[in-house]
Amino acid sequence: ATYSIASVQGDHNGTYRAIISNAYGTVTSQGASLAVGAAPAFATHPQSQNIANGNPVTFSPTATGTGPLTYQWQKESGTSWATITDEPDLSYTIANVSTASAGRYRVTATSPFGTATSQPATLVVGYIPEILSHPIDVNATDGDMVGFTVESNGTAPFSYQWQKNGVNINGANKKVLAIAYLNTTREGTYRVIVSNLFGSATSNGAELMVGGAPIVTVNPVNKNATADGNVTFTVTCTGTAPLIFSWMKDGTAIPGANEQTL
Repeated sequence: ATYSIASVQGDHNGTYRAIISNAYGTVTSQGASLAVGAAPAFATHPQSQNIANGNPVTFSPTATGTGPLTYQWQKESGTSWATITDEPDLSYTIANVSTASAGRYRVTATSPFGTATSQPATLVVGYIPEILSHPIDVNATDGDMVGFTVESNGTAPFSYQWQKNGVNINGANKKVLAIAYLNTTREGTYRVIVSNLFGSATSNGAELMVGGAPIVTVNPVNKNATADGNVTFTVTCTGTAPLIFSWMKDGTAIPGANEQTL
């Protein structure tokens, strides 16, 4: 004899047995329990992540269904999935990732009512940028063009954001920052933030000073002097201070002659 229940619901939980009778007596079968529950399902799946080498990562999906639920994490291996031993929890943490940790991960949830498998999550492992060569200080004259550059390593591709006095410069997103038509408004401290999928690094600041080169406006004039007399030579010039003077005689520097007037 067979007893069927269409569209099982929670109130069908219980123990079922059959009683068989005829003209000679009655016999009762052993009881069979019916437990009604929800099959496992993933409300959220593990998320793909980009993690720098040496850092931790945690995959934290959420699952529903009538318990008890048990979990088993797997990592893709070629065309199949390899079981990760000793990882029975719904969340999976790798405390110190390395390039060997990179790959795709998924988890199964199992209960008496079935098994569900999450969507896979991809773990990408790389290296954060490291500044190898910082931009250097520059002294430049009005109207000139200068360039700041940076050298870095890590996992490509890199993106760049140059800053002046700690504020982003619009459109300054290349490895080299070129500044043309210099004037004093361009003076300041320049640095660059180098970024990739795994983090960022900020260079040291480089100072840009803009000034005018020395220009002689009044040259020393010829003098005639008598023996044992005194003579003075003077030069007048413009340019960004401080101006350093060095007098020469017949192409040879005169020791201690470092003033505007000789």
